[in-house]
Amino acid sequence: MTTGTVCLTSGGIDSATMLYWMRKWRPQYLPLVALAVTYGQKHSKEVEAAEKIANAIGAQFRSVDISGVGTLLKSALTRDYVPVPKGEYTNATLAQTVVPSRNLLFLALAAGLANTLDMHRVAIAVHTGDHEIYPDCKPMFLLDAEQALQHYDGELEIFAPFKCVPKGGIVLVGLELGVPYGLTWSCYEGNERPCLRCSTCVERTRAFMSCQSVDPALSRAEWSVAVRNADAKRPPEQMQFEL
Repeated sequence: MTTGTVCLTSGGIDSATMLYWMRKWRPQYLPLVALAVTYGQKHSKEVEAAEKIANAIGAQFRSVDISGVGTLLKSALTRDYVPVPKGEYTNATLAQTVVPSRNLLFLALAAGLANTLDMHRVAIAVHTGDHEIYPDCKPMFLLDAEQALQHYDGELEIFAPFKCVPKGGIVLVGLELGVPYGLTWSCYEGNERPCLRCSTCVERTRAFMSCQSVDPALSRAEWSVAVRNADAKRPPEQMQFEL
């Protein structure tokens, strides 16, 4: 049996921080294998960012393309005709971003890779801010998934270090660890630069604001717009996007 952990990596700030946190505080879980999944997203920015983060920390990077499942799953993240929600998260906008069974699929793939590599641990960066409408981010779901996957590997552990930590707390930890947030990507849109208006852009901006910090992935002008949008209590169509 070897040590090591397969870490689900999205290219965003949560999973990037998890990789750096594990290297610092869980050396017994090394080496880290970063696994990125293409599941039919509207763009490839996430996977590209995930590889950059893995390279930056010296983790082995693996990716798998199951994009065909995107045709089966109705979500703003996988269907072109479903618009990406703008503005702050509400139950209505969150419902549009649900990808049915996504984490269940991801955990099964990660567990299979771990078994192949003779590892017995997978890590996922869900956090307490992953709202109630996401059933596959709840601690009980993770416990049930672990028990189900243990039918194949009785030693398997699903490790979720941030399951009781808010997103702002994750950013605070990452800033202390020197996570290269400039390499990460969170925006639901796949344009050259983040849109600064979608729900995940707003959530990301507020996380940095809560730490009294600036998002290093943005230019000064972009950050000013992002802050105005994060502070705005206005309809999404009135939010700024031109610099």
